[in-house]
Amino acid sequence: MGQFYAVPNYLRKGEYSMDSDYKIYINKSFIKRNISDERFLVPVNSSGKEDNLFLSLNETASYIYDVIKKNNGISKKRLFSKLCKKFDEIEKKKIKKDLGIYLDQLEKKNIIRKKS
Repeated sequence: MGQFYAVPNYLRKGEYSMDSDYKIYINKSFIKRNISDERFLVPVNSSGKEDNLFLSLNETASYIYDVIKKNNGISKKRLFSKLCKKFDEIEKKKIKKDLGIYLDQLEKKNIIRKKS
């Protein structure tokens, strides 16, 4: 089982621009599974069967996945606004930076796709 550590617990460093806006969609080859108190992303192969690799999600990563999925795609700016409301004790600058890093990692793993 793989560990999916992409969402920082507001401790990670990195650079990513949030200046441009685009819609974010979940790649249909991933599904979320809740097992006990744990949340996982599971890749699904073309025959519809789940693969053996599970990616563990923390609470923030799970929330972001759910928001994107529920909205059938969401603009990056709207997602940022929702995160700022949910985590109002965190500086917006920090949320913006961490969200950018996370979205970049999701895109590299082909979990999300962006559309201008």
